[in-house]
Amino acid sequence: MKATPLLRASAVLAIGAGVAGGLYLALLNVPESNVLALCVSALLVLLIIAVAGFTLAAAAALGQDFALPATARRAVAALPGFVVALGIFALLWWLTESADASWQAQRGEVDAVIMLYLGKTQTAWLHETVSGFLWLIRWALGLSIVAGLVVTATGGGLRSAPRGLRLSVRPLPLGAATVGLLFGVEGLWRLAYWRPSHLPPSWVESAFAALKLGVLYLIAAAMVALVLRIYSSTAARG
Repeated sequence: MKATPLLRASAVLAIGAGVAGGLYLALLNVPESNVLALCVSALLVLLIIAVAGFTLAAAAALGQDFALPATARRAVAALPGFVVALGIFALLWWLTESADASWQAQRGEVDAVIMLYLGKTQTAWLHETVSGFLWLIRWALGLSIVAGLVVTATGGGLRSAPRGLRLSVRPLPLGAATVGLLFGVEGLWRLAYWRPSHLPPSWVESAFAALKLGVLYLIAAAMVALVLRIYSSTAARG
């Protein structure tokens, strides 16, 4: 893998995510008290979706070694695919949340059946396994679908959606998305709350927190760029 395309993709992801985050903060501060405010909120939501989709598609195109003008055109062409991917992700989220809620609601009955037929009383591991499996489907598969559709849409637009769905369930891309997700949740997210115990409660603590969060942010951007590169490479091999 070339270093330059990955660095450019990482920079685009870092900048684009920052812009989308700023728009999200603006959305949170809009008082939805009148029609004008509601229109502003709707506009901000559309801008957040557009910026997020353009950023992800541009990073995917840069990871495929496209020049900057071609990257912009392909990123715009990929926006419909990103919107479709968001819809599928939302549907998958709803299905897994409903399945998890249904399982939890019947937890007592499941425990009773296991105790009656197997004589086991320790069933917490089963419920944790089911919830963890549904969580992985929701996030790993859901994000893999988004990545697969966006990567293929940079080359074929919305008509490439079937190929993007097939890409999203191939072992290497799906495995990369899963490893990246776990690395982000179990690694970067935990480090975001870590601080040395000997830091004095002064400007040093604030400076350390800012530096730490900045480094973690850049690592996260590089990780997403690398995962997108794996999707692009897998798609190019057919």
